[in-house]
Amino acid sequence: MKFTRLASAIALSLGVLSGAAYGQGLLSIGQNVDDFEQDDIPLTWTISGFVGYDSNINSLDAVEEESVYIQAGIGTQWAGGSRTTRYTLGASASMIYYFDDVTVDDNENWFYSIRLQGSVVHRYSRRLTISDSAYITYEYEPNQQIGATVSRRTDQYFYFYNNLAASYAWTRRFSTVANWAFSTIMYDDGDIEDRYTNRLGLQARYMWDRNTTLVGEYRFQTTSYEENDDADYYSNYILAGVDHLFSRVTQGSIRAGVEFRDYDGYGSESFPYVEASLVHQLNEGFRMRLAGRYGLEDSELGSFERRESFRIGATAEYEFSPRLLGTAGLTYVHAELKDSVTPAVSDGDEDFFGVNLGLSYLIYSNVRLEGGYSFGTLESDVDTFVDRDYDRHRIWAGVSATF
Repeated sequence: MKFTRLASAIALSLGVLSGAAYGQGLLSIGQNVDDFEQDDIPLTWTISGFVGYDSNINSLDAVEEESVYIQAGIGTQWAGGSRTTRYTLGASASMIYYFDDVTVDDNENWFYSIRLQGSVVHRYSRRLTISDSAYITYEYEPNQQIGATVSRRTDQYFYFYNNLAASYAWTRRFSTVANWAFSTIMYDDGDIEDRYTNRLGLQARYMWDRNTTLVGEYRFQTTSYEENDDADYYSNYILAGVDHLFSRVTQGSIRAGVEFRDYDGYGSESFPYVEASLVHQLNEGFRMRLAGRYGLEDSELGSFERRESFRIGATAEYEFSPRLLGTAGLTYVHAELKDSVTPAVSDGDEDFFGVNLGLSYLIYSNVRLEGGYSFGTLESDVDTFVDRDYDRHRIWAGVSATF
């Protein structure tokens, strides 16, 4: 059992099976597993090798190209601590080679990714808890779970997210949480979406009963773009919500309110904002997480002032047997792009749907056979100079060894 959970954690760290990322976006919404209840994981290394097929390596129907590829990776996982301090660390690196050129990247064949994620939680006293979590990646695939990248492959990019928080219990029922989150995304060749974001937040939490906590929250956010000063903005969020424990294994969270956004060059506006999550962990063999968000997002097309998005994602793990582990991920995004600043470009809607499925079978004490399938599709009626629609299938199989 413990080895299976360890293998699952490493697979998620490598990003091979589920495609999930623990940074800003859907997976930072709501409640996650309490770090003080996680098992210790000794410093563990995993090496892997895969061969796969990609039906559309350019993520464009207009320049569709299929290719066989090979991929090799290495990852590490570590978790531990004491009754007062817990820490987790995961890191991975991989390289992929396409036998056919990826023409949208100047006929490139080699791509690589590096990911680092970690957290530390310290209970300074019975009242005060301080935590910090970080996610850093340099990669080539868009990640809809982050909610910051564009919807199709364009260029290698660097993404960094860090969240520092302090929680203080003033009484048995009333507590406050203050946090500062910083994120940035930068593309190799420079992009109009390169930006920095700072967010300050303050929650007031009141425990209504053993299972329900009422929450009031204020957030202040600033975003600065590298190449488009008119798109710089600051926002004020006023939110209210509930954290509820439905059962010993199921917990949910919701926040709803309004965002007041003020652009440097586009004027001001207000818009509803809602985020929610549901976590279900039936037993050590099954875990599921669902999260969604509705509100304004940073437009991935610089020709629009406004992007209204509904985004939902789910991840799940299921232990079919002590040897066989399955993982799955699902993402849906509906976006409405409005107020075009380019006369030749009209407003429009986009819908993205993606699914990831994976299986891992233990054939030896530390060796696993792994395989998976992913599908992504983008439908867009936005009238730009490039046809953004695409369908993309990927399938892969390989082996990994843990030490």
